[in-house]
Amino acid sequence: MITHRGERRERREKDYFRLEGRKAVSEPKLLDQAFHFIMKRMVKTGQAPHYTEIARELKVPVEEGRKTLQALFAAGVPGWLHPGTDLISSFAPFNNLPTPYRLTIDGRQNWFGQ
Repeated sequence: MITHRGERRERREKDYFRLEGRKAVSEPKLLDQAFHFIMKRMVKTGQAPHYTEIARELKVPVEEGRKTLQALFAAGVPGWLHPGTDLISSFAPFNNLPTPYRLTIDGRQNWFGQ
């Protein structure tokens, strides 16, 4: 079956944006908190958090933290997970893996760009 990219994305989002346990993964507040935590961690340390750390920060079970991370990217956050894993490779404008694009802020060179 041939589908339009938008239809495929809409179906994928429906899979992530359903009730999971006691909270809806699509809850905008939860996704906002996850985004803020990831960005804050990337700025502070130059490293992306693991989904278990996201779950702890959001005070949700580990599996819900993993699904929230997937929902965040399914919602269109610029970035991606490492293929075949739930590990953040890139979270714009930062890259979690070394690239030729080094970012320097206040004399510190802790980051790689996309």
